[in-house]
Amino acid sequence: MNKGLLLLTILILFFSNINAKTIWEIRKDVPGLVQTVNGIALNGSELGNVRYVWDGTAGICVYGTQMSSVNKGDSISVVGTTVDYNNLLELSTLTANTILATNKTLPKPELVENYQLAEYNEGSLVKMYNVSFNGATGNFVGNTTYTIFCNGLPASFFIRTSHPLVGQPIPLGIVSVTGICSQYNSNYLILPRTISDIISTPFYISQGPSIQNIVSSGFQIAFTTNSIGNSFVRYGLTSALTSGIIIGSTAATNHTVTLTSLQAASRYYVQAFAVSGTDTTFSVIKSYFTKSTSSGNVRVWFNRPVDITKANPSNNIATHVPYSTMDDSICSIINIAQSTLDIAMYNFSTGVPTSIINAINAAISRGVIVRYIYDYGMPNSALSSLSASVNKIFSPAPASTNDYNIMHNKFLIIDANATSSSQPFLIAGSTNFSTDQLNNDANNVIVIQDQAIAKNYQIEFNEMWGSTTTTADLLQSRFGYYKRDNTAHEFVIGGKRIEVYFSPSDNTSEHINTVLKTANTDLYFANLIFTDTNLSQTIIAKKLSGLFVAGLINDTAYSDHTAFNTMKAALGSFLQLYNYSVQAGILHHKYCIVDQGNPSSDPAVISGSHNWTISANTINDENLLVIHDAAIANQFYQEFISRFNENGGALAINELVNDSHLILFPNPANNFITLKSDFLQIDQASSYITDLLGKYIACKVLYPSANELTFGIDGLVVGIYNFHIKLGDHVITKRFVKL
Repeated sequence: MNKGLLLLTILILFFSNINAKTIWEIRKDVPGLVQTVNGIALNGSELGNVRYVWDGTAGICVYGTQMSSVNKGDSISVVGTTVDYNNLLELSTLTANTILATNKTLPKPELVENYQLAEYNEGSLVKMYNVSFNGATGNFVGNTTYTIFCNGLPASFFIRTSHPLVGQPIPLGIVSVTGICSQYNSNYLILPRTISDIISTPFYISQGPSIQNIVSSGFQIAFTTNSIGNSFVRYGLTSALTSGIIIGSTAATNHTVTLTSLQAASRYYVQAFAVSGTDTTFSVIKSYFTKSTSSGNVRVWFNRPVDITKANPSNNIATHVPYSTMDDSICSIINIAQSTLDIAMYNFSTGVPTSIINAINAAISRGVIVRYIYDYGMPNSALSSLSASVNKIFSPAPASTNDYNIMHNKFLIIDANATSSSQPFLIAGSTNFSTDQLNNDANNVIVIQDQAIAKNYQIEFNEMWGSTTTTADLLQSRFGYYKRDNTAHEFVIGGKRIEVYFSPSDNTSEHINTVLKTANTDLYFANLIFTDTNLSQTIIAKKLSGLFVAGLINDTAYSDHTAFNTMKAALGSFLQLYNYSVQAGILHHKYCIVDQGNPSSDPAVISGSHNWTISANTINDENLLVIHDAAIANQFYQEFISRFNENGGALAINELVNDSHLILFPNPANNFITLKSDFLQIDQASSYITDLLGKYIACKVLYPSANELTFGIDGLVVGIYNFHIKLGDHVITKRFVKL
């Protein structure tokens, strides 16, 4: 290089680096800008003219022939223009490149699970344990994407042409995989670099970790290894895990580690690991909360009439908040706030009853710090009526160069960090702040008095806000696919197990699917939008296995009708579209009720802002609650049956006659009741009766035959009962009335 050209290069680099941004800042910029990237190359020539560069804040792909001389571990400074290449952010059209140093230490790969192959890890070094190649055999082939499974969930593993792994045998057992997280179109994938990025792991965590026995002073972490080892956890109040190491089970495959002397209603980061000889296997770092000492009271409000005749027990009456008073109910909680009020609300429109505006302004007047996050694309015109002291930010603007969509949350957090644990509240559910949403559109509001869950939601709020202070940090804020799975998901609140998930960081749809698969007798769902075919296939499978299933969907005015059409074929008249000619407003719920008719089968409700769509799972900011409680499941059922029957449906006492091969008669019955089947030999099946609380009731068979059983029910008091018949591993439940 001549002296003039060398001087020019030095000058370009000098002036470029004066205002050089971190890679994290560059990733948050719009593409098409000239940027200077400084960092360490994570790979060498095995990926061609591509180098992934890491600077401690994030990673980015750099592409160009100038990269051919850059080796793994080189510290480089490179100038180019960012482009969105098939959804991969890339620095290309390079104008300068300098190798500043060589053989630098690479960052430690982040341990991830499949759903953590996401935008926030794009360009970074990651590692997965407990990986299998799904039975693939032979040798690796270039330019091929392989499906790998990590803890049973799929991910993509790509081998480029002329890669060192080409021609090497595909592992047959369990391995760990290290590589760079990259993206092609909508698919995130791992790019290995060398043969040493795949390591056989004869000892591994095969299940978990999970939390159990949550109390205010601690909890247990449980996990399973494939063979005998000793278990441990590292833990702390930060992800640095500085509180120490706790020893758990020894010489075991089923491990438990008990953490004690912890602070109540506090988040702890935990990493489980196990040791067997010279082998050590690690879990990803997870967040968990101890139990709060607060009341744990959970209330649900519905803004449309409910069918209280379905209350079970009879005093478990769902709360219908009368027309034009839902705003007052919400204000009654806002008015409790003494120190902080955090609001994430998709829509706060003009025409909203002024009481909510007045309640927020009154909170400001009495010294409450109010922070407000709203969606960029919604008018949110009522915000102009709020006090200027309300700190506000909006979500990023969607653009064709990225996949961010909407900030769709609807939650409020009151006094999360109050000294008194009885002070914090969470308001969540499906309701936006608008006149129609509060009064006309079918919605629910969930109010929880609990400090642990309030703090957990505040963690999510702070991630979008970018700080824990009153002032938002837009540089550090994370919306959409930049958010991390950094919140806890399991809580014990008022004796109830409650799960919490946020999208898109937490793989929320997979957790919905898990809850659906627990259903043993009945499923009901009411959704504004339902296009997720994985969820629809689970519902269809439950219907075909003999469960009673009914659903109500607002409309199918979306391009993909597959989920609705396939469910309609299976459910028939028990799947309905919302009938605007007989119903007010729209159906805006996003809930599902599992086994409300079977109290012994862990009844649960799924609700929140999360519509059952791919967008809600992958690109929207959403929240979702799973409440495991028979009483609340029944309250949602009172709401559902009212909406369904008002819509022209017919759900009544015989709704759980859920298998056409079985007939239960007479119904109602007096002295006896008969179960009959023309297709099944039911005399070899086990049958029993329970009351609606799940209490077992013994009844004598009077007239048995191969396909007909008659039971004496003289001893039953007047009421409603569940009749259960177990056929193999499957239990079918039918409901009947004793006169």
